[in-house]
Amino acid sequence: MAEIRIEKELNEIILYFGTKQKAINAYTLASTIVAVADAIKEANFQINPGYDVEVLITDLGGGSFKAVVRTIFTSAKNLLSKIDVKTIILSILATFIYDHFFATKPNVIVNVSPEYVIIEQANDRIIIPKDVYQATKEITESETKFQDKISTAMKILQQDKDIESIALVQSLEEEPEILIPHNNFKDFIIEKEGEVDEETDEPIEEKTTLQITRAILENNARKWEFIWNGQRIPAPVLDNIFYKKFSEHRIKIAPGDTLDVRLKIYRKKIEGTEIYENKKFEVVHVIQHHEQNIDSSEELIK
Repeated sequence: MAEIRIEKELNEIILYFGTKQKAINAYTLASTIVAVADAIKEANFQINPGYDVEVLITDLGGGSFKAVVRTIFTSAKNLLSKIDVKTIILSILATFIYDHFFATKPNVIVNVSPEYVIIEQANDRIIIPKDVYQATKEITESETKFQDKISTAMKILQQDKDIESIALVQSLEEEPEILIPHNNFKDFIIEKEGEVDEETDEPIEEKTTLQITRAILENNARKWEFIWNGQRIPAPVLDNIFYKKFSEHRIKIAPGDTLDVRLKIYRKKIEGTEIYENKKFEVVHVIQHHEQNIDSSEELIK
């Protein structure tokens, strides 16, 4: 069984970039580290009011590329500085990334004890101190930019095809037991509702049926995957009423199920032609859910 045990207090953590290359693109490395550093600062703002955090890169390892990220906390010299600093920021970073990754997998089991949250899937598991897990949830449910910064880092990594995977480890000598493959980087990328590519024309909407190939459990702008008119498309589900029923277990989703939806399609005219190319999709309203190979269906929205 592959196991990750996240320590409660960490002053440094290693960003592991899985690559067959002997070097790493300077822009990828620098931009990813800046985005991760910004995420760390956002988390620290919530957890340690009255303290600033400095993020340092102290070493670079060879092989599959490794960058050591270290935090140093300094007092902001205000009334809140009298509160003891909590060195759980890097633990929160690791918890968020692996919890998010596991959430994309099927048949995940979460066990909660007085001291730990244990997340298991198949033969893999992560063990997280309970207070770190709770602090991570509080940050991700607040209005901070923490998730946006992680999204930025993943978008940069997704664009570099030489980066085959990433991981977080706690020493340069340690090899990661669980890797996050390049194909999963997109699951961390947030596209905000209403955000339109400047190169797209006015979007259109149509009523259609989508077959689910991959569902996202959390109510955010991460993209599900569907079959639409014989082609595979990624699209976030932006219907809050649907997600409310989903979270209340009034509907159970399985791969192969279908949704009758209103689909927003962002298009771009191919230069020199009257042909439009579909650039982006959004499910703005779920009309009805149909279970696979079951005649009856549950109407979600009256």
